[in-house]
Amino acid sequence: MRDEAERRHLTVMICDLVGSTAVSARLDPEDMRAVMDAYRASCARITRTYDGFLAQFRGDGILAYFGYPRAHEDDAERTVRAGLDMAREAAEIEGDKSLGPGESRKRLREIVSRRYTAPAKANESSAAS
Repeated sequence: MRDEAERRHLTVMICDLVGSTAVSARLDPEDMRAVMDAYRASCARITRTYDGFLAQFRGDGILAYFGYPRAHEDDAERTVRAGLDMAREAAEIEGDKSLGPGESRKRLREIVSRRYTAPAKANESSAAS
C-alpha cells in the first residue's frame, strides 16, 4: 500500500537572533550559551503556543512550520503573532546593556529564567482554536 501525498497550505517562519554577535562579544562563552539556550527555549515555547512545529535550530536561528502537522484556517496569522512575540523577547536580550564583562552567572541566570520561563503573551482564544 502506497502513502498518498497530501497537498496543504503551509506557512514557514525563519527567525534569526539579530545582534547575537554583539551580545557574544560582551559575554563569556558559557554565558552566551545560557542566553542562546534561553532564546531557543523561548522560541520553542512560543511556537508551541501558536500550535506551530519547530522544525530546526540553526546557529542563532530557527525554522518553524505553521499548518503542519495540524492545519488551522489562521495559520498565517499565528505565524505573524509568534514572530512578533519572539521579536519582543529577543529585543530584551539585545537591549540589556547590564550584561557585560563581570556580570555574575547568578544574575545572568536570574535574568534569563525570568524572561524566558514566563508564559507567552498570546491571544489565548486565537492560539487555542
